[in-house]
Amino acid sequence: MTKIVAKLCAVSFTLAFVCLAPALAQTDGANTIDTPIEDKWALIVGISKFQDAALNLQYPAKDATDFYNYLVDEAHFAADHVQLLTDENATKERIMTELGDRWLPRLAHANDLVVIFISSHGSPSTMDQQGTNYVVAYNTDVKQLYATGLPMQDLVTGIRERVHANRVVLILDACHSGGARTAPTKGMQRATNFDSAAVAQGTGQLVICSSMPNQVSWESQRYANGVFTAQLLSGLRSRGDKTKLVEAFNVLKDNVETEVLHDRGESQTPVKKMTWEGNDLILAVVPSKPHKATLESSTVAMVPGAGKSASAREVAANAPPEPELRARELRQATQDALPEMQKNLNEIVQGKVAWDIDWQSFGSNIEAIQNLQYQGLDRILQAARGITSDSVGKASLKGAIKKISVANVNSMAEKRISFSKGLLELHGAWGLGWDGYPSVDQIRKAIENGL
Repeated sequence: MTKIVAKLCAVSFTLAFVCLAPALAQTDGANTIDTPIEDKWALIVGISKFQDAALNLQYPAKDATDFYNYLVDEAHFAADHVQLLTDENATKERIMTELGDRWLPRLAHANDLVVIFISSHGSPSTMDQQGTNYVVAYNTDVKQLYATGLPMQDLVTGIRERVHANRVVLILDACHSGGARTAPTKGMQRATNFDSAAVAQGTGQLVICSSMPNQVSWESQRYANGVFTAQLLSGLRSRGDKTKLVEAFNVLKDNVETEVLHDRGESQTPVKKMTWEGNDLILAVVPSKPHKATLESSTVAMVPGAGKSASAREVAANAPPEPELRARELRQATQDALPEMQKNLNEIVQGKVAWDIDWQSFGSNIEAIQNLQYQGLDRILQAARGITSDSVGKASLKGAIKKISVANVNSMAEKRISFSKGLLELHGAWGLGWDGYPSVDQIRKAIENGL
């Protein structure tokens, strides 16, 4: 386990990218990213205590809390627009649900700003058979990263495809080598950090990495924070609420390099790569057109000193009536999610797949509709992509899926996943949460067994 933790801590990456929605296109002659920021939202994650105690770190939960307090107290973020998840609340499922399902995709508008901050372990690509980098969630098993880790690519893709805001700042402070109690602070095995230039080119975003690709990031010997997070906050405060992100980076870079070299005798150089156009981003800008947090949100996890935050009950008080919400979810599913899914799946299987979704079986169960729309359809697509990852799989799946039948059932005992003679049947307890509907692996195995 010591070797595993050392490897995890050897990859410390912090990326802050401003995602510019699919195209930096001109709209009526104006660049969309130069429009005023109408409102601001944030998802903040910090994990110091893991389900596997051998992975425990010192400061990520505090880093997340300090960043939360900055946003709410100094950067003009409404408290009910910020979710804070720490330690046991920061499971893989919870993070992805808030990011790509129940919260951000339903609240953030095109001209809003979204900030996502994650402070945890990061795994090097060498720990995975396919060379994938993972963010480690509270319940991640480092011996089963594929099943339990948060793939970096999924995180980037999820933000790009599910968060509708044109401006998203993602900050990943995803390893703290100085805080790993089971590994030495110097001379540990070093794995390659994320290449910020490659990420920027691959996603069309502004990227800030906490260190160069051959370096690691460190927790401070002077104060109870990671060096990067503390100096990020210092940079953001350098000119008050007028600080531009590029100005904050310049302060951050100088301070991180100086402190780590002086205290550790090591180099840590934050790196910025940009494909950003338009006005410089000011994180603390006052929203020009705030909206209410009108959808029911999961309870915000709090730690001491995190400030005030709206409860799920308070947020739900402003929610639309249930019939209206159900109608909206059905429209989104049938008019947006399903057509896009059909197009992508048809391309993967190289044929036209018919769909039979028994919407009546979902009744008024809004959560079941949401889970099918935001999780179930995507899992079908992921399963198909997994099968066609090599030439043999592509050949076997070509034209094999003729029809997909989906229904909602009321109990776990009624769940059914089968694939035979071109028909894929998915009868899930969609309203019962993650255990109620089929996983990517279950769907994939059912299809493979029926080919």
